[in-house]
Amino acid sequence: MNFFDTVTHFEMLSRGMVGAHSATFYFDGFELYREDHPENLAQVYGLNGVYVPSRNELFVAWRRHEEEEEIPHEVRYAFAAIHESGWDMATPAPEGVVQTEGHGGANGMEWATTRLDLRGREKIYIAIKPQNSELFRQISIPLPGGRR
Repeated sequence: MNFFDTVTHFEMLSRGMVGAHSATFYFDGFELYREDHPENLAQVYGLNGVYVPSRNELFVAWRRHEEEEEIPHEVRYAFAAIHESGWDMATPAPEGVVQTEGHGGANGMEWATTRLDLRGREKIYIAIKPQNSELFRQISIPLPGGRR
């Protein structure tokens, strides 16, 4: 399969105003795969993340189920696959309990930090779990400048 075989919807949010001027956006590093572990696809979907080395900022965003406006989501991280080590072995993220910011089905969730020491790391794994669920979603984010 290729990207267009699997895509049903693609959104982009720009942090900052593009305004009346035209802008060019480049997308790179997409990875399509089939996860072998059970994941919470019903409550955590549209999962995406990026690392911005110049600010040491890690940013992760996702969508939540439209009927679950009152359920916080917890964010944890590790430097190895959380599916392999388990949720309890992952480290709770700084300010990692995320509340909804409004109501409605299009309500997105996001978490960001500049407080992690990522020097010398190749990749970070982020897991998101609604507090009413045993299942979580995981994303791996490459860390440019880490060991090769």
